[in-house]
Amino acid sequence: MRLPLRGGFELTLMQGSVRQRFNFQASSMGMDQPSLKLTQRRLSESPVPTAMGLAEDRPVLQTCLLADPDLNDAFGVTREQLSAIADRLASGKAASLERVIGLQPNRTYACTLISLRGPKGEPPSERLWKQILDLVEPVLRSRQS
Repeated sequence: MRLPLRGGFELTLMQGSVRQRFNFQASSMGMDQPSLKLTQRRLSESPVPTAMGLAEDRPVLQTCLLADPDLNDAFGVTREQLSAIADRLASGKAASLERVIGLQPNRTYACTLISLRGPKGEPPSERLWKQILDLVEPVLRSRQS
């Protein structure tokens, strides 16, 4: 879903999943879409784990949200961050037993990619990024429950 915002900004929300844990990272989610594929990628932790870079010569901020109502810190960008969150969702002996007998689905490697693209030459501010995440997170979490 792509939403145009004031000032030439564009918000994209995309449900993404991968089959293998090794590929579970934000950069794998939008690889086939030029508006989501980042170049000059670098990472930041403020206000949540975020990848910054350029897509089609426009500045972009990205993160992934695993929208489980029981998770507090459910944002990640790298394989290490996202896999750790997925593992927390499906850990313990009870969860393993429930998966074996079919009461709980197998572990999935899926998240919602949140991408905020600025107009050419104007990167989204940290303040705008935080506002977007504060608005989007509760909506995405409510859709999972």
